[in-house]
Amino acid sequence: MKINRNRITVAALALILCSLSACGDRADRTYRRGLRLARQQKYDGAVGEMRRLLQMEPDSIRARNALGQIYRSQNLYTRAIEELSLAAELSRDDPVPAYNLAGIYSDLEDLDRAVSCYLQALEIDPDFAPALYRLGAVRAREGDGAEAEKYFRAFLQAGPEDPGPGHNNLGALLWRRGERAAAWEEFDQALESGSSHPEIFYNFGVASLLLDRQTRRGVDILLDYFRLRSDGKERMEVKRLLERSGLVSATESGLFSRDDYFRQGDAYEAAGQYRQAETEYLQALELDPPSADAHYRLGRLYDRFFRDRARAVDHYESFLKLRPRSSSAGEVIARLNELRPSLTGGALPPTRTDGTPPVRPRDTPAPGVASPPAPEEYFRKAGGLAARGEFDRAEDAYRRGLEAAPDYAPGHLGLGKVLLARGDYPGAAESLQRARELDPASPVGETLGRAYVLLGSGALASGRFPEAIDYYEKAREEGMVAEADEGLWKSHHNYFRRLQGSGDYRQAAGQLEKALAMKPEVEEDYIELADLYRQRLDNPGRARVYYRKYLELFPRGKFAERARESLRPTPPSATPIPPRPPPPPPAAISAVEHYNRGAVYQREGRGREAREEYLQAVRLRPDFYQAYYNLGLVYHQSGDHDRALAAFKEAARLKPDFPQAQLSLFNLYYYHYRMKNLARPYALRYIELAPQTRQAEELRRGLGI
Repeated sequence: MKINRNRITVAALALILCSLSACGDRADRTYRRGLRLARQQKYDGAVGEMRRLLQMEPDSIRARNALGQIYRSQNLYTRAIEELSLAAELSRDDPVPAYNLAGIYSDLEDLDRAVSCYLQALEIDPDFAPALYRLGAVRAREGDGAEAEKYFRAFLQAGPEDPGPGHNNLGALLWRRGERAAAWEEFDQALESGSSHPEIFYNFGVASLLLDRQTRRGVDILLDYFRLRSDGKERMEVKRLLERSGLVSATESGLFSRDDYFRQGDAYEAAGQYRQAETEYLQALELDPPSADAHYRLGRLYDRFFRDRARAVDHYESFLKLRPRSSSAGEVIARLNELRPSLTGGALPPTRTDGTPPVRPRDTPAPGVASPPAPEEYFRKAGGLAARGEFDRAEDAYRRGLEAAPDYAPGHLGLGKVLLARGDYPGAAESLQRARELDPASPVGETLGRAYVLLGSGALASGRFPEAIDYYEKAREEGMVAEADEGLWKSHHNYFRRLQGSGDYRQAAGQLEKALAMKPEVEEDYIELADLYRQRLDNPGRARVYYRKYLELFPRGKFAERARESLRPTPPSATPIPPRPPPPPPAAISAVEHYNRGAVYQREGRGREAREEYLQAVRLRPDFYQAYYNLGLVYHQSGDHDRALAAFKEAARLKPDFPQAQLSLFNLYYYHYRMKNLARPYALRYIELAPQTRQAEELRRGLGI
């Protein structure tokens, strides 16, 4: 039998092709399944599918790229970097893996590596618009306006689908440079592009009002901005700008809401700025006269902080009329029972039924006029109340005593201690300072130092670093050295990061030098300071001082070879050879490694080890909001609620749109501190950020929204 070899070859080829086609279809299905699981946030399943795809296609760029993005979504940055680095290395004609890798480094604030990856993406595709845009943003952040402008203009020339952000950022650069007319033209083009980014509406509207150009249109655009972004931090300032323009009434289109004033008032109250808080609550009441919440807030202000009993009673009574079954009604009734007698002077004595006035013994007060207690009776009563933990009543007694004896130093000392226990740290410091003025021997030091430490902690948590430094230095003068030094170091170090990010390198160097003087054992600070003097301040002599100090203290440290290289003299040459730039310090990666180890420890129930790893992470990278959030969970689980609160607040400050931080703050204030009014804004913010979650639904039911 003669075999037709051509027919067999054709059949075999067909079989191979069918097999390859089936394999390709299976790979595509695996890839799509992995992407679908990732979109559903089922990350373990998504990783499993991509790993299966790699078994089919060992050099699959799309699998490596997808794995990097999945790990990034889980904050597993080390793994994400590994996968995306492999994808970028394999890719020859696709700029996306290098661009995504740059995004990871940008998340980690390693801008040098981020820029390198963006440039790698542009080597593959010089018109790759996303990389051009990001490079412009990085250069703008570094303060290099000329380079930023170059990249933004290149982005616009590349013909992106949405040119609005490019025009908007270019306009912002021109505005800062003083070229306001040109900036307005860019904002106008951004708006005309059809882009719906809220920042474009904001910039165009504000520029229009300030330049008095197309003012009515600017007002309309700003109203659209408020509809797009209901929580922008600049809302109140813009509203007042609109109001001053005379083109918008306070109630137009729901622009000024009662809750706006509540939020601003709550912020002022938390910062101890009670007069500003009063103004905001009064504006809320003017906008919504039957608002029980406004009356409650005002009553509490007048009662606790201004000692205006008449106004406190008035607002408390209005609150009860409007909301008699509120959960706060019991608290308000109790305060009214204490405040009302102080306004009327006490109950009158009984009168005779026949109308004849009773016979009054000689040298006694007239009927209905009670003899006021002596000041020492108030102070004695206040001391007893404070010892039993009844701080509200103790404060009232101290204040009544001080009305009769305003120069009694022990009274001011006692009042300061009570205010400190109640959390009114500014009031406590003021009372304690008054006690010392009246009697220099008054033992206020430890209590006053504690008040300063707490004030410093609040300023540090809210990013007011110069204020925090001032408070901690005052606490140190009062003998609270250990607590103050830790706070001072954090304040100097965080202030250094902020100044460095804003381009104020000279001031940044000064802050880091102060931090280094307090903690000379921190290796990275010597290298960062030396690099700052060498690369940013053009002061090689000062840089060499810190490189040498580093080698003296850490001759075998992880940056030792880099420091030695920086100290080697440049060899003579006819043509000067530019110094090789040192590799970027691995501080950001090190912070991530600490974070990842902390996450492992936390899952294993090793809270102490997890806490130490997270603390190391935030020390190396003060803006690492994920580490602050997990640190808050560790503190909360160990029962250290105050530190948990501070950590969650820092996470929320660094990442305002992070819903879990808002939910954790609500839970702490509501369930642990029993401060429902402080808890409510965080619940509302969580509902706004994560409206479809089960927790949001429960909060809506609980809050009656």
